[in-house]
Amino acid sequence: VVAAGPFANLVLAIALYSFVQWYGIDQPLPIVGAPPAGSVLADAGLQRGDRVVATARGGDAGEGEFRAAHSMDDVMRAIEEALVEREPLQLRVARAGSSAPRTLTAAVEAIDPFTAPAPGSKTLGLTLDAQVGGVLPDGAAARAGLRGFGTPATS
Repeated sequence: VVAAGPFANLVLAIALYSFVQWYGIDQPLPIVGAPPAGSVLADAGLQRGDRVVATARGGDAGEGEFRAAHSMDDVMRAIEEALVEREPLQLRVARAGSSAPRTLTAAVEAIDPFTAPAPGSKTLGLTLDAQVGGVLPDGAAARAGLRGFGTPATS
C-alpha cells in the first residue's frame, strides 16, 4: 500500500512523457516573411514566401553538408551557429512557382552578435510569414474569406 502512490506517479509520468513524444509539438514552418531592404537576407535574395528547406555553414558548402530545415527553429539554430562562428550561411530555398530549390548565400558574418547594432548597420532581417493552418467550413474565418492551409494570414 505504501508503494502504490509512488508507483502510480511513476506510471503517470511515463504515460505523459510518452504522449508528448508521440504527439509532438507544433512548430512554425520555415517560411519567411519579407526581409527589410538592405538587410543581410534581402541582399542574399530571400523573398517573402520562400521556404527554407536546408541550411549549411560556410561559403563553399558541399552537397553533403546541408542539413534539412523542418521548422523555423532549425533555421534559427543554423543562423546562430553561423553568427557565432562568423561564417556565411547557405540557405536552400524553395520559391513558389519555381520547380527546383535554389541556394542563396547570406553574409551573416557581417553582423557582430556580441555587440548592439549601431545605427545604419546591417541587420539579419529574418521575419516569420504567418500561414493559415486550417479553416473550418462554417467558421468565422471562412465567412471572412480566408482560404485553407498554406495561405498567408496577411496580405
